[in-house]
Amino acid sequence: MRHRFAAVLVIILSLVLCTGIFAPAPAVVAETKKDAVLSDEKVNAARFLNMLNHNSSYNDDFFDVDVLVNNAVLQLLDLRSAEDEDFIAVGFVAEYMKDMYGIEIVDVSALNAEFPQKEGHIFIVPRGFSTYTHEFVSARENEDGSFTVETKVTVDYHDGKVETVSAVSLFVVNEASAFGYNLVYSNLLINVNAM
Repeated sequence: MRHRFAAVLVIILSLVLCTGIFAPAPAVVAETKKDAVLSDEKVNAARFLNMLNHNSSYNDDFFDVDVLVNNAVLQLLDLRSAEDEDFIAVGFVAEYMKDMYGIEIVDVSALNAEFPQKEGHIFIVPRGFSTYTHEFVSARENEDGSFTVETKVTVDYHDGKVETVSAVSLFVVNEASAFGYNLVYSNLLINVNAM
């Protein structure tokens, strides 16, 4: 009888200790709930940064659709054709252009006409290119519902030079975009006196 009582006591004591060890502390639960609720500003900041860090077009590039398309290809190099790495399927680029900039690509037959052509594909123009890494600074909602976003940008030039500049970008809401927004422009503010 004594052994049975001792065994039951040990089991009950073990259960109490295990429950105490694995139960989350009230402060941790409260902190987790607080962190789980993200503000609209933080969500938008993350979206804007994601888009900017997947963009290779700046300043005057936004005035020429051919330049935008050729720059879009740089963001999609991992999707190039396995059979011929000099080409990428038009569908990938068209989807990117629509989601990122709100531009619908219909005909690319005149694009890069001086380079080799392949039906349903875009030739990847061989060139050096820079990479851009944005850090969020601020976002402001404009009266028309668009957002002006300021970022600090680290530019890694293809020749090895690295520079940090500022950028101002404009986003508009687009429910049809995978990003939820379209990038209207992104201007790098390069200090001409530093050059």
